[in-house]
Amino acid sequence: MCMVAATTFAIRVLTRTQKAPNPEIQVRVRQLHSAVIYSDDVVDAHHLFDDTYERDSHGFNSLLFQYTRENQRWEALNLYTHIHRSGLPINGSTLSCVLKTCGALSHRSMGKQVHSVCVKSGFQGDVSVGTSLVDMYMKIENVVDGMRVFELMGDKNVVSWTSLLCGYTKNGMNDRAVALFRRMLGMGVEPNAFTFATILGALRADGAFIVERGTQVHGLVIKNGLNSNTTVGNSLINMYFKVGKSGSARAIFDSMDEKNSVTWNGMVSGYISSGCDSEALEIFSQMRAEGVSLTQGTFASTIKLCGNIRNLSFVRQLHGRLLKCGFEFGDGIKTALLVSYCKCNDMDSAVTGFFMMHGDRDVISWTALITGYLQNGRGDRAVDLFRQMYTEGVSPNSFTYSVILTAHPFVSPSVVHAQVIKTSHDRLSTVGTALLDTYFKQGNPDAATKVFDSILEKDIVSWSAVLAGYAQIGDSGRAIKVFIKLGREGSTRPNEYTFSSIINACARPASGAEQGKQLHGCSIKAGFSYALVVSSALVTMYAKRGNIENANKVFQRQRERDSISWNSMISGYAQHGDGKKALEIFEEMRSQNVPMDAVTFIGVITACTHAGLVVEGEMYFNMMVEDHNIKPMDEHYSCMVDLYSRAGMLKKAMEVIRGMPFPAGVTSWLSILAGCRAHRNLELGKVAAERLTSLQPDNSAAYVLLSNIYAALGNWNERRRVRRMMDERNVKKEAGLSWIEVKHKIHIFLAGDVSHPLTDQIYMKLDQLQSRLRDIGYRPDTNHVLHDVEEEHKEAILSQHSERLALAFGLISTTPEVPLHIMKNLRVCGDCHNVFKIVSEIEGRDIVVRDSNRFHHFKGGFCSCGDYW
Repeated sequence: MCMVAATTFAIRVLTRTQKAPNPEIQVRVRQLHSAVIYSDDVVDAHHLFDDTYERDSHGFNSLLFQYTRENQRWEALNLYTHIHRSGLPINGSTLSCVLKTCGALSHRSMGKQVHSVCVKSGFQGDVSVGTSLVDMYMKIENVVDGMRVFELMGDKNVVSWTSLLCGYTKNGMNDRAVALFRRMLGMGVEPNAFTFATILGALRADGAFIVERGTQVHGLVIKNGLNSNTTVGNSLINMYFKVGKSGSARAIFDSMDEKNSVTWNGMVSGYISSGCDSEALEIFSQMRAEGVSLTQGTFASTIKLCGNIRNLSFVRQLHGRLLKCGFEFGDGIKTALLVSYCKCNDMDSAVTGFFMMHGDRDVISWTALITGYLQNGRGDRAVDLFRQMYTEGVSPNSFTYSVILTAHPFVSPSVVHAQVIKTSHDRLSTVGTALLDTYFKQGNPDAATKVFDSILEKDIVSWSAVLAGYAQIGDSGRAIKVFIKLGREGSTRPNEYTFSSIINACARPASGAEQGKQLHGCSIKAGFSYALVVSSALVTMYAKRGNIENANKVFQRQRERDSISWNSMISGYAQHGDGKKALEIFEEMRSQNVPMDAVTFIGVITACTHAGLVVEGEMYFNMMVEDHNIKPMDEHYSCMVDLYSRAGMLKKAMEVIRGMPFPAGVTSWLSILAGCRAHRNLELGKVAAERLTSLQPDNSAAYVLLSNIYAALGNWNERRRVRRMMDERNVKKEAGLSWIEVKHKIHIFLAGDVSHPLTDQIYMKLDQLQSRLRDIGYRPDTNHVLHDVEEEHKEAILSQHSERLALAFGLISTTPEVPLHIMKNLRVCGDCHNVFKIVSEIEGRDIVVRDSNRFHHFKGGFCSCGDYW
């Protein structure tokens, strides 16, 4: 007979032979009860009590606790009901045990009933019972009653405070948790290890002032002598990783005397989430070397790591180790393997694993494989799988829809949009954001705007996405309106990506110059001006808006720099005609071993082009190919063609075109044609014009430049023939426009324009300037008027160019200390260039002109381009 059966038999004999209660026998029976209860056979124990002559609360409580320990919660509730109905005495331990069970089962009605018993029997004031009530109410998400019980408790200990603290955290009320922790400290209650672990968890989820608060809590941990506690150490590690302080997390890890699997897994997953893949791999190797048992969580994190670093061999090793260890392949492991095989470009293994999942294939695994196909450039296969998913009755979730929308052109956004509406996903922020982004990329801003307006709860990602979309299409006006609307609604605060998007939108030539400065001020006020994406956007915006000095100031103040910052400054100085400064920035970039890309060298060669540095341009092109192994793209060849064409080295420019591994594009032939125009090479100009018209028959630049070559050579008949050809082919010459921003309003001018309200004052100012120019010896260069008209008429045409009208308006509308910023859609003519130099001296004004090629900074009678443009 086994021990449990023998003990049960003995109890039955003792109880059934009693004619009257015997205290000695009762003591012996209780001892035997305990022997059965603390054995593994709980069922025998319950049956035993049904046969026992005298059943008391001690025995029932023992069995109740045993049920709770064995997670037999429903049996525990049934036993409590039996005790209650039998009228046996109930004590505080009984009630605490049952309340914990109600909380674990989220049994609201039973919890309320037990609470009533607590009140009736006078146990609500008991610390243990009160604490269990608080814990129960927090677990069933009845925060109000939990708080009420806590406040009514007479005596509270650290466990009571921690229960409420934990409840706040679990219910997402992190601000209240922080306030309660402060109140607890103020009342002199000393936190325990679980208290600190709980408050650190609340800080991880909070985000606001998290670094400062976390450091303060860490100080209290040390002060209370709990810095060596493993549970607290694990929470500190997670908190520091959450705030991006991986070094502090590692310091905690290294100082811990005892580490468990949670500690090691926290380090591995923390490093992975922080992008520190090599450090995560180091911890995993150390973990194996020290013989730490690997859990499913360890494997899931490490497999994810292998996918991040594209280490297919390691993925396969871990897969084999899982099979060898006999681990069950939980959903997390299966999905991690699937994702990692996709990231390592092993789609065969991913597909094999996917179809071996059989009944375990859920929307997450389907979406993971679809994403894998997209990552590997198989948009067509991703769409086929999406359709198969529908056929097999698996409903896509919001992430599935967001992913499949990136499969353009293999999928139609409007078709997916219709499915999204049918499944009621259209108003979700994640799906709506993906839809509007796709519509913007398709060039359909109206559809994108409608999608944005339909999103019920717009998060900051949605707002940032719509701003980025308007920035992409150059619609700064709509972008500003959306940004103002975001500020007025107040429910969502802009983040660094929001500011980056709106600042990029204001970098467009048509946007107001003051808008960018105001947004810079807003970013400072919001505390985001030093964020890398914001500061890089500011550098680009100021450089493109003609304020290279401010661009450089932001660049110098950057706490960190990425390639965008460096490239923006190089390109900025190149466009502003300061080739020397652009090359200095480039050399500084080289000295700091900043990785260079194709865009870097486009900026450098452009700087050489605008400064006439032919030898240097050749040197940097060769450096790009030979030292940095960057394969030249069409843009690089176009820069070299432009470099030689501007310098009059048209033969070398043609050698570049003939040596290109692909046919020359429009930009290269335009550079050749512009060089022919400047250096009056008619024969090559004809060839270039012919190539241009074959590539882009509707491009007016080819016809205009060729006709200008004829005009410059005085061949008016041929010029007229080219112009007739334009009329016959219905090719329209782009009208020359200039615009200037004054008092937050943009004023646009055409040549000879008389539509402006201040036309009389503008022409009066032009006459005054013309008179002063003649007094100091200026004579119009009528060679820039390519019309067969009288000399006086040519002078009149020159004096009414659109940029001069904008200049005159700026002079009469602003005070002398305000720099004038004028934009022009075409290249500024040589005579206007001379006039602007003289006016900058006689008027004492700083004038910045942005034409189709570059910026010209006029000051004191000189231009930043050195008359080379």
